[in-house]
Amino acid sequence: MGKEGMALDRTTIVVVLKACLGLEDYDLAIQVHGKVVQMGFDLYAVTGSAIVDMYAKCKKLKVSIHFFDEMPEKNWVSWSALIAGCVQNDECFSGLELFKKLQNERVRVSQSTYASVSRSCAGLSALRFCSQLHGHAVKRNFGSDIIAGTGTLDMYAKCDNLSDAKKLFKSLTNCNLQSHNAIIIGCAREGVQVHGLAIKSSFCSNVCVANAIMDMYGKCGALVEAHGVFDEMERSDAVS
Repeated sequence: MGKEGMALDRTTIVVVLKACLGLEDYDLAIQVHGKVVQMGFDLYAVTGSAIVDMYAKCKKLKVSIHFFDEMPEKNWVSWSALIAGCVQNDECFSGLELFKKLQNERVRVSQSTYASVSRSCAGLSALRFCSQLHGHAVKRNFGSDIIAGTGTLDMYAKCDNLSDAKKLFKSLTNCNLQSHNAIIIGCAREGVQVHGLAIKSSFCSNVCVANAIMDMYGKCGALVEAHGVFDEMERSDAVS
């Protein structure tokens, strides 16, 4: 397109940048970035946000942060892209710090921002901050939003607060595949811990305990684990 002398606009550049995201090709990212700078499109929040996202997905978080800091124009998309980039690069604490800074800057928060920050809390097992973040989302009218809600649900489950995870799941009006997966994985996670304790305590040899663990896995949708418990039972009964 460029060789044929056709003019590129910001929309085209954003499409190209998104294509680079899927490839995760750092060398290509540098070339596209150079073209964006040459055309002066790096000054705009839309293209700048896409560049932040592109470098983060190329596992070049420091480059992404440096570019973000130099951006003359930022919006909630820019902040969300960098927070998500921190989570993707296992820099969960940095993601939380960015969220706090975002609040101080009084930038509008989106449901995708909450989802990314929720993953940061889950990665750090920061249960205290989980409750604060959930309360913040509710105050901003994102409490029943499926994207923010699923992120919060997953966060509670991974922080071993299955009780609040179940309450939130029941409050979501339009549950999707992701929200169902989150609660199932949360139940299975807790089930694994209980199962592990039973093994250490030698209670798994008790048919009643084994049946209870198998039933727990089954109700959580973890049928492979339930079948594994059944196969390992020394003896079974009609309940099994």
